[in-house]
Formats: sequence, structure tokens, C-alpha cells
Amino acid sequence: MLRRSGVTALFVTHDQEDAFAVADRVAMLERGRLLQVGTPEVLYDAPATRAVAEFVGRASVVPAERDADGARVRITIAGVALDAPVRQGDGAAARTSAELAVLRPESMVLAADDDGSAWRGEVVGRRFAGGHVVYRVRLADGIDVEVLGSGTGAREGETTGVRLAGVPVALVPAEAAAPQGSV
Repeated sequence: MLRRSGVTALFVTHDQEDAFAVADRVAMLERGRLLQVGTPEVLYDAPATRAVAEFVGRASVVPAERDADGARVRITIAGVALDAPVRQGDGAAARTSAELAVLRPESMVLAADDDGSAWRGEVVGRRFAGGHVVYRVRLADGIDVEVLGSGTGAREGETTGVRLAGVPVALVPAEAAAPQGSV
């Protein structure tokens, strides 16, 4: 109705699904500080801070190191280093000395548990979600990741491998960034 009438409206909600469904632009605030403003896609794909990355959608945030030209990132868990391209664009973190990779369920795939180019972990949760299954896998050091897969993947309690899917990952600064504004 708002789009048909051309009326500008301001909605305040804690429900990100509602906000993303009706908003052209979203402003995320935390304790009265403005963390990021952008389209729903920008907040999801290129969060500016760890708080935005963890609140919007589902994500695991893990330490990462960029390569020399900044186009790729290396993520090492339990001695296994995997590389992924870095997402570029609006909201992407400015290069800092300490960065965190934002691992979304769609940025990873299940692999054989003996795959030497995958992180090993235990499936600690499995949720049917219509056209796919979401697996929660506990990697070394207690890091939990969610991975999209088919219904023919692993069962709870099984050991599996997790690889990066080769899609770009977002980076956020490890240290708290100065707020972009205040309200």
C-alpha cells in the first residue's frame, strides 16, 4: 500500500524479516548508535561491523588474513587454511590490521570428512528448510558454522568436512569501529 501511494514511512522494529520485506533502506542501531544504513542487500552482503554481521541473517564470524593485494582472504581453523575471494562494494570493511570473515551458510558446503582441504567438524544440528537442509557443524575450537546442503548430506552426530564454496566473503574489522553517527 505504501509503494502504491508513494508515501514515505518510518518503521521501527526488531524483526529483521519485517524490515527487509518492506524497506528500501534500513538503518541499524545499537544502544542509540547508528551502525549502518543501506539497502537490505548491502546490510546482508557487506556488513560494516561485527554487530551488523551477527544480527542480520545467520553468520559465523572468524579471524581472517587478507593477501597482499586484498582480493582474497585466508581463514585458518585447526591448522587447515582455506582461501576465498573478498566481497567488494558498499559497506565493505575498510582494510584494518585485524579482520574477521563473515561466513554465511551459503558460503560453505559439506565435504567428505577425510577431505584434506576441508575443516573437520561434527554435525550438531540439522534443520529441514524446504528446498534445502541447514546443517550446524561444530568445528575445532568450538566454532559453530551453518552450512546449506541437500537432504542427502550428513546426520547429527556424524563427522563431516566443511569447505568454502568459492563465493566472496565479507570482512568486518575485528576491533569495534567508531559509530557512523548517533541518534
